[in-house]
Amino acid sequence: MMTSASACGKAILLGEHAVVYGQPAIAIPLTNLRAFAEVEPCASGAGILIEASDLGQIVSFPGDDGGDLTTLALQTTARNLLELIGCDPVPALHIVLHSQLPTARGLGSGTAITTALVRALAQHLGYQLSSSAVSELVYRTEIIFHGQPSGIDNTVVAYEQTVLFQHGQPLQMLQINRPLRLLIADTGIAAQTRTAVGEVRRSWQANKTRYEAIFARIGSTVADGCAALAQGDWSELGHILDANQELLSELGVSCPELERLVLAARSAGALGAKLSGGGLGGCMIALAEGNQVEAIAQALAEAGAKKVWNVEVCDAHRD
Repeated sequence: MMTSASACGKAILLGEHAVVYGQPAIAIPLTNLRAFAEVEPCASGAGILIEASDLGQIVSFPGDDGGDLTTLALQTTARNLLELIGCDPVPALHIVLHSQLPTARGLGSGTAITTALVRALAQHLGYQLSSSAVSELVYRTEIIFHGQPSGIDNTVVAYEQTVLFQHGQPLQMLQINRPLRLLIADTGIAAQTRTAVGEVRRSWQANKTRYEAIFARIGSTVADGCAALAQGDWSELGHILDANQELLSELGVSCPELERLVLAARSAGALGAKLSGGGLGGCMIALAEGNQVEAIAQALAEAGAKKVWNVEVCDAHRD
């Protein structure tokens, strides 16, 4: 018997990088861009075989240590889940993973795959984990990929709801007043969050006063963004996205390809546009209204976007 589960991607609407330093950030679920996991029994004694079909990799658990990050992350995820539910010995299973999300683009592909794996494996073994438990397990895998993750990715993906996240503060679910239309454009450049976070940390260590002032200003845009979301004021939200992009440029995490797409979106009528995620490549987001969507998408393609997704943000809360 097969068990399947899925998990959504995510985008950071406001507050990336500053969230690592105690400021708030808003993340949105991309519920129509998903990763999938399918679990079924296999030959007795084979342990768990995890097939990452998009990467052409097969990972064994238990398996030899010393593999690449993907191997380590998948083995660790399986180990942590089995330990949590007290499953011993390791069952004989075949798990297939696949995703609609591009890798290394800031859309949470690794988080979504890990979350889908946790959900499917737990369900197959007869356990229904809470969103909180899923989030905590996935965070432990996030450390492998990102070094010092903020915790925002695993939170928004596990709950599949727009969240206001801040270290040390209670998690807040945000209700969007009316549908939010975003165009997400891919620069085609792989962007490693771990690298971008490390570069910002080195800059902060060299000049803490300057960088903490920028982080505080980013935090202010997040507070303003919460108000705009509550009021359904997309024109104001667009201005806030633009302001956040300027601050991210000051942090040094933008790049010419991102800047070109941001400018193209604004010139075509986007209410606002910014990079989303770690930066140094990856994706940008543009806030659009219905009558401008096609023109913005075309402008992004002409400006070099490798792919453009048209998404509507609507929350589907998981308990």
